[in-house]
Amino acid sequence: MGGHRSPVPRTIVGHSQGGQAALFGAHHAPIWTPELDLRGVAALAPASMRR
Repeated sequence: MGGHRSPVPRTIVGHSQGGQAALFGAHHAPIWTPELDLRGVAALAPASMRR
């Protein structure tokens, strides 16, 4: 996108393993895709290795 900001605000949403992916994506978004206007993340029941 050549350094342009996205005209559409974006969110990342995921459930279970997708919730973990949503958190990962939101964490790295400013570095990987600075042109996106990321407004929020919703991680529903993110998976973990906790027992």
